Amino acid sequence: EWVVPDRPATEPLTIQPKFLDAGLISTPALALDRVRREIGRLGDKAGEMLAASYPAVVSGTPEELDALAAMDADVDDLHAHIVSYLSQIGAEELSGEQSDEFMHLLLVANNLEQIGDIIETNLATIGRRRIAEDVVVSQLTTPVIQQYHTEVMEALRGAVNSIREDDRSAALKVREMKKNMAILAEETARHQVGRLVANEPNRMRTFTREMEIIENFSRIYRLCRKIAKLGWTERSSVPLAEVGE
Repeated sequence: EWVVPDRPATEPLTIQPKFLDAGLISTPALALDRVRREIGRLGDKAGEMLAASYPAVVSGTPEELDALAAMDADVDDLHAHIVSYLSQIGAEELSGEQSDEFMHLLLVANNLEQIGDIIETNLATIGRRRIAEDVVVSQLTTPVIQQYHTEVMEALRGAVNSIREDDRSAALKVREMKKNMAILAEETARHQVGRLVANEPNRMRTFTREMEIIENFSRIYRLCRKIAKLGWTERSSVPLAEVGE
């Protein structure tokens, strides 16, 4: 209680880093490992947003959409902590290998922050337009969007684990999802063409919102692939968990 006292009630409740240790800055190898772990937390926060995005955007209330958008504050704050810590590491003398890892981790953090932005700005806005336009996502299209969401959730978990655990097998699994995602995209396009010509009220607006939701999930998947690629090209084929703490 003395070392880590409770914060005063007046102090803003913002997320704080768990693994970033200023005392390790002068030892880049250890400091970069701490960044990797903190990026795992950032990925978990982005994952929580992604999990909440499907129900909120497809059928949520304005309050649920506001809550979804508000979740991005933790993603932005943690991203800022990571970038600040990395900038301090960058001021140290780094080996070529460490410089590569530094750049990889910075790009991963930025990609995860972009995922949060897509959910906060794009998907939440689509949800609000759905409500304003009295759009109801059709019962035939809901499973299609849900399948997209499920696949993207799996890709994000795998991509984050590939970085957090330095696990190339996890990165490879995400990269191998590309074929299945391409098939799913083709099936979805055929489904939506059929839905476009359906004789239903508010069809064009419904079609537009449904396609926007799917496209933004696809954008998130592409970012997951970028993260996995960075995990795949990391410096070591041996996961940190096997090396030891």
